[in-house]
Amino acid sequence: MSRPHTDTDKLVGLLSHALDELDEETYLYYLDVQKVFYYLKKRLDDDNDIAQQLPYYWYLDGPVSDEVQSTVNRARDLGAVETEKSVDGGLKFKQAPEGPDLEFTGDSYTAAAAALERVLEEDYDIYADLEQKLGEVYEDAPYEFQRFFKFEVMDAVEEYDQGVPWHYSTEEISNLIGTAEAYLPVGDQFNEVNKLYSRFYTVAKRYLEVVDDDRHGSGTFNELAKSFWQLFCYRLRMVEHDPEYEDDLEGWESDYMMKKESFEAEIKQFREFVAQELEGNSDGPTDFQSPQESGWGKVVEGLQQDN
Repeated sequence: MSRPHTDTDKLVGLLSHALDELDEETYLYYLDVQKVFYYLKKRLDDDNDIAQQLPYYWYLDGPVSDEVQSTVNRARDLGAVETEKSVDGGLKFKQAPEGPDLEFTGDSYTAAAAALERVLEEDYDIYADLEQKLGEVYEDAPYEFQRFFKFEVMDAVEEYDQGVPWHYSTEEISNLIGTAEAYLPVGDQFNEVNKLYSRFYTVAKRYLEVVDDDRHGSGTFNELAKSFWQLFCYRLRMVEHDPEYEDDLEGWESDYMMKKESFEAEIKQFREFVAQELEGNSDGPTDFQSPQESGWGKVVEGLQQDN
């Protein structure tokens, strides 16, 4: 017995249509699906029924719609797509050879199907690398800080903390972090985040002043930068979202407050790390746990072996 169609099934039909437009063995990753539907919504009139089914908010990797997640789940339940695990542990999708009949009629759906073809032809290159895909989407980012921190600061910190290749000097990274501060959004909604960024910049600058060649590459600095990005994005989605997500604000506020508390502890721990390990100051208490108990333990253990 077939299941009754839902409103989400129209989105499943469009997902199937997108896969039909691709080569038979081409997969769409979950991020691709999110971004393809984002561009689709941009191409549709506001009063289009399909556009109204796609509320978005800005988050860690750009615009995200919970409805797209529901669409992917529904497509799997209906057998409309085949799924495989991707290298990063996520999912990728391709058209199922014998999926259900999901042909719909109506002006809104017809317009959406035509717009979707143009998205794949003109707006979104599914064969591009991840950096290019995200970089193009971030052209729509509401704040310059998002693009600068994600693609300038985080890339530089990650490469530096990996040890090789060294594309950035410590002074260049410090300058990038300082420049990003000028791009932070202004207004009461971001005051707490901005103050914490100033603390991040202060401790990062000191770290980059005292770190030497054989003491960097631990991953610790990179983890701190990623943690700030998460904090910022937890706040960002509370500010930059479609009205349909107003009921989610209470839960998002709780997530943000927990992340804020966690990040404050990470800043404190990193400051202790810089002061006591890199600068050789053994006076005063430390918050470090033993290597067996702490995610930071490998850093401390490695430094102790060098001494």
